[in-house]
Amino acid sequence: MTVTSRWEIYLTDFGPRRGHAPALEHPALILSSDLINRQGITVTVAPFHGKLRRLYPAEVIIQPEGTGLDTASILQVQMIHTVDQGKLRSYIGEIRDPIDRRAIEAAVSLALGDEQ
Repeated sequence: MTVTSRWEIYLTDFGPRRGHAPALEHPALILSSDLINRQGITVTVAPFHGKLRRLYPAEVIIQPEGTGLDTASILQVQMIHTVDQGKLRSYIGEIRDPIDRRAIEAAVSLALGDEQ
């Protein structure tokens, strides 16, 4: 069993493509709390998109420095998924920058309807 922590990035198996949802293996950021993660069953993640393009409201550009990502990537917070921890393939890195963390938390609030 993989013991995960919030803010870690894992290569994640999203399975076959269905509509606009992420498919196959993509880096994903763990958003669930460490209390949930320690249960060892599921984690809540948001996938990264490796090609820069126009941003949607609940997306954040993450620069690769210090994260383990190969290139600047878009974190697609509006595509939050809960996945079995067995779908986490390999550890990539972690979001440590407090500015990035605040931007991600704001995107999560927007995606889940807390627009205050």
